[in-house]
Amino acid sequence: MKTLFIILCIVAILVPFIVWGTSIVKAIQFDANCIGYLRLSADANSVKLAEKHLSTAITYLEEHDLTHGNTKIIIYRPECDIGYWYENLKSAQTQLQELDAREDLTELEESNALMKLRETILNSGGWVTYPTHLVFYPSHVSWFWVNCLIWLLWILAFIFGWCASEQY
Repeated sequence: MKTLFIILCIVAILVPFIVWGTSIVKAIQFDANCIGYLRLSADANSVKLAEKHLSTAITYLEEHDLTHGNTKIIIYRPECDIGYWYENLKSAQTQLQELDAREDLTELEESNALMKLRETILNSGGWVTYPTHLVFYPSHVSWFWVNCLIWLLWILAFIFGWCASEQY
């Protein structure tokens, strides 16, 4: 019986690390394949470069079907609307493509377009604006609750460890 409690204790300790590790890997992959390109687009010094990086991010969103839906968990908030966010990015991409196609683009027009793009992509703190929990969409609700409640396994690990240490 003591061996069973020790095994259960070890399992209850390790499972949260596996779940949280998976969450961290998903977040890093999303950051590298989408958010990083949005950041590069916002920091670009030319319309051509900005459009290139923005198109890369939009291609990732389209390939992973992150073009519509809502990432709300309990309460609806407009900033969780994936469709609005995606359409805003597509609109910015279209504007950049139109400007890039023009041959008589002045430096002032290019600068204004890049400032507008920067304001569209970044918030006032300099972070990329995107819907909360987008990393885990469409199973964002279950990921949220699993990540919130998985720490309860450590309580079970404590109980199993206590039972294993007791001499029956």
